[in-house]
Amino acid sequence: MNSVPVKKVLKTLLDGVDGSEKPLNYNARTKLLAVGIYLLYAEGRHLNDLLPILLGIYRSLPRLKWIDDEVPIQEQFAMCFNTVLSELASNYPDVRDIIISAQIEVFTVTSDIIVDICDQVQPQFQTKCYLMRIICFMIGLLRSFGRYSGDKDHPLISAIYPVPFIITKIDAQSNQTTACIGEGTLRLTTDSENFLWSDAANTEKQDQKERLQKMFSKHASSFVLPTVFNSNIPFKFTIAELNSFSDIMERLLRRPLLDIMDAYATDIYIAGQIKRFPYKTLSECLSLVFVTAYRDAYAPYDTLKLEKSLAQKLSREVKAFAIELYSKGEDFLNAQKLNDDERTLRCPLLINRIKMSVLCSSVCLELMVWATCDEIDAESLHATIADRLWHVHGHRHASAKISLTMMALEALGSLAVKFPTIAATLTVNSVSQFLVEPSPVFSKLAVDLGVSFLSYFIANRMGAILFVSLWIKMET
Repeated sequence: MNSVPVKKVLKTLLDGVDGSEKPLNYNARTKLLAVGIYLLYAEGRHLNDLLPILLGIYRSLPRLKWIDDEVPIQEQFAMCFNTVLSELASNYPDVRDIIISAQIEVFTVTSDIIVDICDQVQPQFQTKCYLMRIICFMIGLLRSFGRYSGDKDHPLISAIYPVPFIITKIDAQSNQTTACIGEGTLRLTTDSENFLWSDAANTEKQDQKERLQKMFSKHASSFVLPTVFNSNIPFKFTIAELNSFSDIMERLLRRPLLDIMDAYATDIYIAGQIKRFPYKTLSECLSLVFVTAYRDAYAPYDTLKLEKSLAQKLSREVKAFAIELYSKGEDFLNAQKLNDDERTLRCPLLINRIKMSVLCSSVCLELMVWATCDEIDAESLHATIADRLWHVHGHRHASAKISLTMMALEALGSLAVKFPTIAATLTVNSVSQFLVEPSPVFSKLAVDLGVSFLSYFIANRMGAILFVSLWIKMET
């Protein structure tokens, strides 16, 4: 690989693909991904020659004609291509800015197209089809925005498209050749270990490699970012980049716009115009991928350590957005009928709207905790979360609410860790009350599922109380 000239790489991998206005067929897509994968393993060789070609084609993606619609293909390819670019930005600081700039530019262009079509009074049916494809493209971009493995030897794309050979490297001290290990402990943001859900067993029993290779068909999933145990974060967005991303998100997640998207998605779904189009509505999935990317993009920043004026501005904006989205999710869940889940089970291709909404609300809870920057704010948020735990749910989706209830309990614990002064005075009392009385959701489960099933969750909650109590004793 060291001696391969750039002309040979272009001829072998990009032959015939130049970014001109032509259908983006299967061959063109695989060639583009091949070049990206080559760059990830080439340790910077030919990066300055090949990256401008990739970014030029990347910027043209919202305007290109797509063929071979499957899964849908726009979302799959956008996720894979953007994963490669995000990893290159993480691995090579000298090209980081131009890659992120191109990503923000494509987000902006794509959002302009979406808003322009939604603003049309009576768009033609083919225009609606194009809108669905471009929204799927946006979802794919969001699922891969800012994602990286933290290990140059095992980029994220290798979990989806494993290299057909064993990569070796030389140990500098022993001068011995050692083989690299596989993808290791990669996880997805929608894994059951992050959120309790009814399909947890199926997810965990599935072969790990097969699951990751098919992750682009696991709706709204992204790779979980690597855990950082010190302050040396390999990659994070600037405040200006975060502000640009926030503007795009707030522009697209307005309720009137989401309602239009959902109405058009229903028309396309019923007509069957796009092969394997799983979105009878799009708002839940689009909201989830947006808010997940939003949470992870802001995570490297600590509101307690930021300059005060910046921390207050960020916290106000993030918390206001998270609370608004959380409230919309609550309203949606309360309005659902029991047979919605049954229809999803009978039609596996159809997106589970309730699951998407619960996961989105759970991420919003994490954002609220992150955005809290003083004790007064923490007490107010604590009261809001505790009120949600004791809110009498008029709908019959008690089992669906378990995930959100568990995340609310975790949010209380995270709030107590961030602000120790409220741990003994508020958190332990709230969690104890939730367990002992018990909460409305537990009462509903006791009737629907039986006492034995309920006792399982009580045991889990007891563990949470013991953990918080032990932590308080250690601190004092």
